[in-house]
Amino acid sequence: MLGNKKNVFWEAFLIATVIFILGLLLGLFLESNRLQSVNDFYSQAEVSLLDSVALSHSIDSGTDCNNMVSATITFADNIYSEAQLLEKYEDSGKITDSIKIAHAKYDLLRTILWQNLITIKNKCPLTSVNTVVYLYEYNPSELNKKAQEDVWSKILQNLKAKEANNVILIPIAVNSNLASLDELVKRFNVTEFPAVIINDKEVLYNLQSTDDIEAYINSTNSKNMSAKQA
Repeated sequence: MLGNKKNVFWEAFLIATVIFILGLLLGLFLESNRLQSVNDFYSQAEVSLLDSVALSHSIDSGTDCNNMVSATITFADNIYSEAQLLEKYEDSGKITDSIKIAHAKYDLLRTILWQNLITIKNKCPLTSVNTVVYLYEYNPSELNKKAQEDVWSKILQNLKAKEANNVILIPIAVNSNLASLDELVKRFNVTEFPAVIINDKEVLYNLQSTDDIEAYINSTNSKNMSAKQA
């Protein structure tokens, strides 16, 4: 009788061990597939960004500003959609070092995109491009900050859905250890996070609704129009 109990125990132990190992292997397989998808998207986005940057450097040679803006908006929308896919992967399971690296790579692309848009605006002053840069902390430890970022993220997603191509939304994690991003943050004198920069003019630290952002967009556009007329 005692021997039967021991056999049952070891059988249960072996079954549990096999299930655990299979679950672990399945998890690794799924993460590998997800990372491969993210890396494929990133490679495509990297080529598109380099093409956009090259095009912006040729503006002085006669490149049409409207074509430049159109190409940049298309790229910005593509990278925004791809970043949303990465966020879904992050929300579906444990955030590993591989996922963090993939996120940092996208943060770098979005930082370069932001820099490129500043260059375009300087070279094409009559072009109306509304940019909304969302600076936040990646995977914050404080629950209240995480909750705040979740609210801001939904507000900005609603703004993008409402405004479509009228707004280029660029969310960037400020704790990705990017020297180029740190320099931009210092340039705009952003002192706390999350923060939103509207058209490289207004820095918002309080966000309640999409109406708040639209009001600032209209305000900065009115100021730019008055400056051009002057």
